[in-house]
Amino acid sequence: MKNEIEFDPAVFHGELTVNRGQVFVRAARPTELDDCALHGYVHGPRCELAHTLPAKFTLQDLGAGPTLLARTTITDPCYWTSDLPQLYEVHVELRRGTEVLAREQRMIGLRGIGARDQRLVREGKAWIPRGVSLASLSGSDVTALREHLLVGICSSPPLDLLVEASRLGVYLIVYIDATQQDVASTLHQLARWPAVMMAVIRGADSAAKSLTQIAPNVILAQHAPARHLSSLQPAAWASAIVAEVSAIDSLSDWNSLVKLSLPVLAQRQVDQQLSAEDARSECDRLQRDFASVGQFAGYWVS
Repeated sequence: MKNEIEFDPAVFHGELTVNRGQVFVRAARPTELDDCALHGYVHGPRCELAHTLPAKFTLQDLGAGPTLLARTTITDPCYWTSDLPQLYEVHVELRRGTEVLAREQRMIGLRGIGARDQRLVREGKAWIPRGVSLASLSGSDVTALREHLLVGICSSPPLDLLVEASRLGVYLIVYIDATQQDVASTLHQLARWPAVMMAVIRGADSAAKSLTQIAPNVILAQHAPARHLSSLQPAAWASAIVAEVSAIDSLSDWNSLVKLSLPVLAQRQVDQQLSAEDARSECDRLQRDFASVGQFAGYWVS
């Protein structure tokens, strides 16, 4: 069935526990859709790396409101992790009475990743990710990232990378340049892919708090060039900071960073192509280089 009206629902999960997780479907509600409702179901999990026993969970429309909104509760949820990237399929219909006006299908991974105080957490435990820019990697084999427990860093990821990373359990961090891209639209599209755990935004309006509502399950990070570290003011939408660092001398303003109530991740430039194994070693070296100053929430090279 081809949609006759514009219907581009967003799918996201709420707080997760080992016993239950809530999945939401949200879509715009223009005036002409005031009498419409969302119907459908969530089916899963499925995972290419393990045998699963899928179940079906019915969506319930939540009634009148500024947006169309539906919810279901998944019992005994299966998480999307690098070991077992378990995916759920979300089938949703827009109906007016019994008439189906549009239907869409999405996928979701229940990741349990977020920012807490000055650390990143994964399934309730502190997590210090290591990553490498795909532009700095000799070869773009997603499986190599997975084998070395690396996060892939990129801009404008192609569709095949998003599909493969979501299928194989490889976390991605995506840079968004607000001077060249529509941040809201780009976030909306990236949020469809379980692999995308963080978006690092450059040049966005620091007061644009509404960005946090677009992709609730994606960590929004503010990019901080080395020259701005000492005077950095976190944006209203930021849940983390990505700081450019080079040598220890560049962290004379370390005290300014540790006073921030957000996780700060360190990014350092490298001047050669790296294998996945070497990239992991460079991340560990970066951590050692700054150990005498303090601990970052994550490390990556680009």
